[in-house]
Formats: sequence, C-alpha cells, structure tokens
Amino acid sequence: MKNKVVFGSILILVIAVIGFFIYFKLPPSHLLGKDAILTRTAIGGVNTNHGSIILPFEIPGRTKEMTGLWINVAFDFNHDGEFKDYDVNGETQPEWAIINFIPQVIDGEANSLPLKIVDDSIDTQKIINATAVFSNHKIEAGAWPKNFSKGDIIENFTINEITTASIDGTLELDPELLTGSPISNSKLAFSLPHESDIDSAGNERPYNFHIQVPGVPDIDQDYNECGPTAVANSFRYLADRYNFEDLLPPENEQLIDELKGDLQFEDGVRDENILAGKQTFVERRGLPLEVHQVGDINDPDIVFKIYEELKKGQMVEATLQFFDVLPDGTEKRAGGHVVTVIGASGTGSDRLLTFSDPGDAKPSPSRDIFQMRQNEVQNFWSGKKTIISLVVAQSPIPSVLDYTWVDPSSQIEMIAGEVIRTGIDLSQGTSKFNFFNVTMDDPGDHLVGDAFTARAVVTKLDDREDWVFYTNADGEDAIYRHKVGEWWSLTGNWKASGNISPAELNDRPPRTSTNQRRYAIDIEFTCEKPGPAWIALDVLISWDEITVPENSDIPPEVNGWQREHLLPADRVKIATPPFRCRTNNSGRAADDGSGLDIRSADESGMNCPGAKLLSPALGGTEIEVWKVAPSNLCFRREQFIGKTPADACDEVHYHTQLLSLGGGAVLNDSQPCGATKESQIIKKGFIWVDPDSLEN
Repeated sequence: MKNKVVFGSILILVIAVIGFFIYFKLPPSHLLGKDAILTRTAIGGVNTNHGSIILPFEIPGRTKEMTGLWINVAFDFNHDGEFKDYDVNGETQPEWAIINFIPQVIDGEANSLPLKIVDDSIDTQKIINATAVFSNHKIEAGAWPKNFSKGDIIENFTINEITTASIDGTLELDPELLTGSPISNSKLAFSLPHESDIDSAGNERPYNFHIQVPGVPDIDQDYNECGPTAVANSFRYLADRYNFEDLLPPENEQLIDELKGDLQFEDGVRDENILAGKQTFVERRGLPLEVHQVGDINDPDIVFKIYEELKKGQMVEATLQFFDVLPDGTEKRAGGHVVTVIGASGTGSDRLLTFSDPGDAKPSPSRDIFQMRQNEVQNFWSGKKTIISLVVAQSPIPSVLDYTWVDPSSQIEMIAGEVIRTGIDLSQGTSKFNFFNVTMDDPGDHLVGDAFTARAVVTKLDDREDWVFYTNADGEDAIYRHKVGEWWSLTGNWKASGNISPAELNDRPPRTSTNQRRYAIDIEFTCEKPGPAWIALDVLISWDEITVPENSDIPPEVNGWQREHLLPADRVKIATPPFRCRTNNSGRAADDGSGLDIRSADESGMNCPGAKLLSPALGGTEIEVWKVAPSNLCFRREQFIGKTPADACDEVHYHTQLLSLGGGAVLNDSQPCGATKESQIIKKGFIWVDPDSLEN
C-alpha cells in the first residue's frame, strides 16, 4: 500500500512538472522548419553577387512571435567540413554569411536574409550543409565559434534547393524613371550622419524596441510597378484588419491599375506623387484612413519612427534610392524602388527593418530582413548603396480604432428624408506599358429593381512613348523608343458583384478597330438585391504596328524579356468606385395603421459588417448579436457557450467556435482564452436580417 502511495505521488509530481513546462512554454529545442532555400539574384541572365537564404519556421503550439533572439548562419559552400572564408576568382567568399541579425520567428512564416555569393560553383551544388545559431546575445564577429553559450539553440540543416531569382521584366535600374522612384539629377555627393541613439530633439531612444506585422500580403509586381504594388499590400492588409474590404476593388490587378492612375505611373512613380496619389484613392473610395509622411527626407532616425507607426496599427511604404559610388567619392543615382515595411527592430545601436518586397522574385513569400545604418539599407542590392529617402504611412481614423466607424456600404435601407446618392467621381486605371488610360464612372447608388448604365472610356495617350534599355553591339548603354500605331482595337470583359445582373459579359464591345483617341463603352446593369456593389472591366487592347520615332528597325541586341515591350498589345483592369443597391422604406411612418412593424433593421446601431439587413416590413428576421474586438465583427448570441471563469486565461472567456455574420471570419477555440474574452465583447443588441442569409 505504501509503495502505491509513493508511486501515485511520483506520478502526480511528473504530471505537475509536465503541466508546468506546457503552461509556461519553455524555449523549444528547434525553430527551423523544412526546405530552406538559397536564392541568387540575376539580371539579363547573368548572376549578381547578391543572394539570400529563406528560412522557414515551424514551432507547433506557439501562436505568437518569439522575440529577444539573434541569429547567425554559416554555410559550408566549399565542402571542406569547416565554416571558414575562402578565396575564389580574386574575391573572398564568406561562409559565416549571416552575422547577428534579429529574426522574426513566427510559426508557419519564413525570413529572407541577404548574403554575398561570389563563388559561381555554388549554383551547381546539390547539397549544402549549414548551421544556424539562435541566441539571446550577439556573437562576436571573426572566426566561427567552436563552442556556444548554454541556452543557445543550434540547428544543423541542409539546403537541397538553389534557385535563381531573376528580376528581368520586373524592375529595371535606370536613373531617370524606373521601378517606382524616378530620379531628376544624375550625381549627388552624399554622406550619412554620425550614428546616435538620440533623435534631433535630444530624446533618447529605448535600448530595445521591436514590432512585426503578421499577415501582410506579398503581391508580386509587374514591370516597374513596385510603387502601386507596395501600396496595394498596405491597403489589402488594412482593409482585412479593419473590415472595409468591400470598399476596395475585388481583384489585386484592378487595385494596382487604379493606383497606377492615382500615382501618375509612367514606368514608375515619382516621390512627390505618392502622398497625393494615395490620398486621392482614399478619398474616392471612402476609406477610413489618413495618409501622411513619416519623418523627414533622408531621415537618420527613420527606423525608430517606422517602429512607432507600425506600433499604432498603421502601414508603411518606403522609397529606396540606389547609388553607384564613383572613384572620386561622389554618388551617381542608379534608380529606385518601393517596398512595404512590415517590421522594425532595435537593440542598442543595431537597427533592422523587414520588408515585403514586391520585386524580389523569390520562389515563396518571406520576410526580407535587412540591417540598417541610419537610413542606409545594408546589402540590399549588389554593388549599390541603398538609402531610404521617403516614408509614407496610412493610419486608421480614430473612429475605426474605437469601433464607432460605420462602413457607408453597410447602410442599405434608406432613412426618412434621405436622397439617393448620385455618382460624382470616377476611377482611372493605367495600362501595363502606360499607352492607355481607362476611366469608369461612379454609377451612384440605385434602388433594387433599377436599371442603370455603367460607362467606361478608353483613352489612347498619343504623346506616350515607351522605351527599352539594352546594351548595343559596342557594349554601350542604349535606348530603343517606340509607341502605338495610328489604328488600334479593343474588346472588354465585364464582371459584377452578386447582387447585380448581368453578373458577367464577355466581348463587349466585340473586337472594334478605331483611329480615334477615345472610345466609350456603355453597358446596362440592374440592381437585383440590396447590398454593396461593384462593376469591373478587363480591357484588352491591340494594334497593328509599332511606330518608331527614329523610323529604325528593332536592334538585334533587344531580345528575350525585353521584346515583351514590343508586342503590339496592352491591358487595363479597372473597377467602379463602390456603390450600393438600396431599399426604400423611408416614406412610411412608424405607425401607419397597417399593423406592420416597420422599425429600422438596425435600431440598436450595431453596424455589423457582412450582415444582410432587411426590415421586418419586408420579411426580416430579428436576431441577437454581439460585436467582438478587435475584428469589429458581429456574431449570433447563441454561439457564445462554454462561459469559463479565469483559469489559464486571465479573465472570463468563452470556449466555443464563432462564425461571424456573412461568414467573414471564424474565431477558433484553440487558445487558453477560447474564441474570445468577456472584455472583447464591445456591444450587444438586436438586428433584423434577411432570413436567407441565416441558412448557412
């Protein structure tokens, strides 16, 4: 009996110890997932010295980022069993290639870290052995350590995939007007200020600061479209986080082409047009955002200022400028680029930024992390100095953050005295090669049953020339210019939201040829059901011949991807500004003797995104809903079951799974606090909805 008691006590103690380890989540023994990828950047089919290692993270059971870590990575590139630099072709190939980076360790995501590759034989290797060390301290540079500190996480891994990331056809480095940041002057003497942890006002910066933004899209750019694509990443993320997706064009291509129109895209965008262009887009679409510049031009304290913006729930884009350093020490501008900034870190004097880079051409989405020296990005581009010149952010307006903002597209039923909104604006999209613009009128709001006309106008830009940069037979940089011929033709494919008919129309108009500068297309649609609405158009344009100002033949050196510019075809995808199909019960009094209850469908003022409101007079069904932060979404009351007092969670919470109205989000019961905490329920009330919307 005594032995049984002792055994039982030991068993209880073991269970308690296991529970302690699980509850407090001690550091795991490994962080890396499978399939690390080594990439090398190429231009025109020629490899550069710039590469990167993509490291995936796999930490089961951890839903938050692991912070306070440094990462060092060494590679046995020459297979000599050591991590030691070696000489090849008169240059040094470093094997301790990643030195003291601050990683962003998130389960299921990957980091991309830059490294130098001068040994061309690396491209042909099938296996490369490597070691990553995660520690809570920096490792002194020099020789790769033979021993590491207690508590360091040491992971040996193998690289089985070596890829080439070609940027051909994506961005082209030119000092005047390319890749997103055109330059006006060709030479500039430039020096960076002395490093300091004190800002211009004398305020000391914290020793440690860190922020990362998970879930930001990583849309790949088309030719030189880094500016509108980086901005599109930000808008998509903010719309998803703050629930105004229905105010954006439904497809990424439509969003980017419309932003090209607002940013005045001409094979790139200018710094001075980014702020104004984003503000124009925000105002036309009624987005609950404010646009502003962050810091100063060439701000030496830009990393910390970006951190402060991201910490407030904002999104940030940075304009990068590239420089060739000349023998006399001056710096010749060599093009520019735009990226979405999704993380900022600092420890002591060390600074790092994390980008979502639309032009990196990597085989999979990743967080691109770079060390910073003031506003200079280290090792961003092979052989070029890179600085951050301009940073622009968009922040949610205060009413979004305190959950009082009402999405105008959710107000479907007209109220007494309200006048139907008429169209007052238009959206403009720019074609891939900037030969054409397409505008779509704002249809205005319409009552269910109304027929209306959607109009698009395609405009040929007669003075627009495109150009191809190439190397001629004498090895010199050269430009070949061309433009659209006199006659051109077009057709269009239309799509509409589910409450509009027809939902799809192809070849409208049928392929039509014209030599006019403008061509208008009018299509009739009908509002069939109440709700937010949109109409989109994909315009396919072609022409018979290319006009060459110099009246010369295409040089034979213009080949490969560059010939794509010379194909007689272009394209624009564009969507109308958001509008609504509405119901009108505003003319009836609350007590008109009919015996019908005609109260508002949202008398409690819940403003539930995704709810299909329908007044009781039209057959609506009353339901009780609770609104939950931070999503600002509504959930039916009967889903809130399993109410549990504070335990592993710090307050009362609900162990259940929640499906929002409209099916826009699911809150899973997989955390200590279940699907939601009591403090996150910000409002309770009743609404009237279309009973058909409750079937699922």
